[in-house]
Amino acid sequence: QDYFIVDLPPGTGDIHITLVQKVLISGAIIISTPQDISLIDAKKAIALFSKTNTKILGIIENMSYFECSNCGEKHKIFSNGGVEKITKSENIPYLGSIPLIKEIMECADNGTPYVSQSPEGRNIFGEVVKNMLEELNSY
Repeated sequence: QDYFIVDLPPGTGDIHITLVQKVLISGAIIISTPQDISLIDAKKAIALFSKTNTKILGIIENMSYFECSNCGEKHKIFSNGGVEKITKSENIPYLGSIPLIKEIMECADNGTPYVSQSPEGRNIFGEVVKNMLEELNSY
């Protein structure tokens, strides 16, 4: 099965509204960092997609933590728990979290998928994709 995914930046919502009016959409996925300003944008996107009767498949938390390469400890440097609060208050599935990892950025800059370079990447992104597909198929 094929999937067409469109990455839309936060903004006024004009593009989002035009898209849902012109194209049959199976669902929307909201991505937010743990920071309050990003959570505000996530709430706006949830409201917009709710008004257009677009199913929200869930929320992904990006840059959820930084894992120290020296000690292995996970640091929640951008805050903690905001995305999970939204998922509970809005009754939207939590699809997973993507950590702040330098190699993800390096692979993106090189045009190389992180999942092809890292077993950890396959686990991280594989879990998120599995959760997305479960939500999409339950619709």
